[in-house]
Amino acid sequence: MSSVKPKISICIPTYNQKPEYLRVCVQSALKQSYDPIEVIVSENHSTNDAPAVLSEFKDPRLRVVKPPVHLSAVQNFAFCAAQSTGDYLNFLSSDDLLHPDFTYRMVEILDAHPNLAFAHSAVARINEKGQIHGYERSISPSFVRNGPQELQRYVWGQRNVIIAALIRRSAYEVAGGWTDPDLVADWYLSLRLLTVGDVAYCSDVLAYYRDWLTPERRRRFLPWVRDMRLLYEKLESSEIVNLIDGGMDTLYKARRRHAVHMAAGLPISDLSPTELTQAIREIMLLNDSLAVRVRLRLVQAGLGPLFLARKRARWWIRQRIKSFLYPKGA
Repeated sequence: MSSVKPKISICIPTYNQKPEYLRVCVQSALKQSYDPIEVIVSENHSTNDAPAVLSEFKDPRLRVVKPPVHLSAVQNFAFCAAQSTGDYLNFLSSDDLLHPDFTYRMVEILDAHPNLAFAHSAVARINEKGQIHGYERSISPSFVRNGPQELQRYVWGQRNVIIAALIRRSAYEVAGGWTDPDLVADWYLSLRLLTVGDVAYCSDVLAYYRDWLTPERRRRFLPWVRDMRLLYEKLESSEIVNLIDGGMDTLYKARRRHAVHMAAGLPISDLSPTELTQAIREIMLLNDSLAVRVRLRLVQAGLGPLFLARKRARWWIRQRIKSFLYPKGA
């Protein structure tokens, strides 16, 4: 083990990840062009071949840790961070990848701007075979922006992909680190980081987010809606409500927009009758405006596929625009 203290910690929480995904994830972390780094994998008591995959690596920069008991996803992220020592933190999901120059490019930005809480890059979306099929990329060029001002955008939805963020440890600690609600914990962390410092965006694709579905992921709709509601309730009782233009009125409008989208995307066929009732209740708790009620009625009447087709068409158009603005490799 090198005696040089790592400047960057890449934290990879994992639990029963597909071995082939975990292997390439760890490889991407160890292939970074920047040094010194450390790669911390929190192996959350997996019952598949994940431990065997991790034992393949002999790189001294890799450290595999295991929590005393099985943790929730967000608790495992927090545990992994607590085992790290770097000045900057990256949280990499164990099925995603980093570009070899991710840490080199991000640390340049953070070092140049001491007021930054975090910096993030554009992201390519990849399928199960690792093929690029879309992007999470702003139409804006690279920028550095004031944190509290950026809150105006972030209260409407997550504006960065957490795997593509490099976070200043001091800001992470002041913001309180990872905390519930579980399924939107990355968004909640980003919001709190913006109250601590500024944010930078790099328009180059330096990370790869894997899109793939499992039966467990298909069942996440109900807890996802519940966590969204809990998030906005936390925001309404925090200092953030006083930092954004419009205060409670802005948060109400943001809640309504999310509730409208969730009502239109209600996956009736994937939910049991009890879950469906609970999901509708959670959507109404998020916002019970006329627009939400109408969409719920239309979906229950069988028009859900039309809303889904519209959503897919809008996503396709956005991707074509981004492909035009940013040719492959640009």
